[in-house]
Amino acid sequence: GRIAYLHLKDFRDVPGGVRPAACGEGRLDWAALAPVLRDLDVPAMIEYELPDDVADGMARSLAFLKRQFGAVPRAAGPDGTSAEPGRDFAESCVQTA
Repeated sequence: GRIAYLHLKDFRDVPGGVRPAACGEGRLDWAALAPVLRDLDVPAMIEYELPDDVADGMARSLAFLKRQFGAVPRAAGPDGTSAEPGRDFAESCVQTA
């Protein structure tokens, strides 16, 4: 099958279960995913589920992804064109969250 877009999120282990975390701060093995993710040319969406620090959590996720991958795919609208030309998707989310 074809991958249309990436949905990026992470979780950390806590007593009794898991809790959402910024990308790179949880249990996901990003290094193992890196070779596959680097070869994809699709838009990405960062999901951050903790409402108390959305802007900070999105910024931490974006910073991690830029360190890990060197760039973050642009946001895409329903027609596949850039939703906000010149801005990373997570940066758009941080500004509008």
